[in-house]
Amino acid sequence: YVHAQSAEELSKQLQDKQAEIAKVEAELADTRKKEKTLKSQLELIDGQTKVTELKIEETNIKIAKLKREIVDLSTRINRISTTVDSLTEVLLLRIIQTYKFSSISTFDLLFSSNSFGELVERLKYIQVTQANDKKVLYQLQATKTTYNDQRQDKKDRQTEAEVLTQELEEYKGQLTKQRKEKQE
Repeated sequence: YVHAQSAEELSKQLQDKQAEIAKVEAELADTRKKEKTLKSQLELIDGQTKVTELKIEETNIKIAKLKREIVDLSTRINRISTTVDSLTEVLLLRIIQTYKFSSISTFDLLFSSNSFGELVERLKYIQVTQANDKKVLYQLQATKTTYNDQRQDKKDRQTEAEVLTQELEEYKGQLTKQRKEKQE
């Protein structure tokens, strides 16, 4: 049924299927209004069967679309996890370096510098390093937030896919029942 790869293609298929369902349901409503002849009863059952078949196809497309989105989210989550790991490693190294050199006082810095220009350069370096550390920390926090959001989104979509799978089974049961009714 479903041959599309991208979520956009699946969305288009889903819209088409929903339009087809609306059309068949409208035809079914017209059939219900007709007088109760055997032919109209058969048309009614055929219409109900067609709607159920279309809903099965629609649900299959929805499930395929969700699975595609879950795969995409998994890929993003893995990339984010790698980013979090590398940012954490960078931050840890910086913390260690900062700790090692934190024992140097401004007084020591003043006397260890050969010139005033070198002192200013060292102070600027310290400021730039501290600003960079702060930036890495903010990046890490933002990345962790994104990671958690993506994980929750994936979990929500998996739950939605499970619900749709249950719906699909219900539609299949309805279809079997409708086909039996028609044969009677």
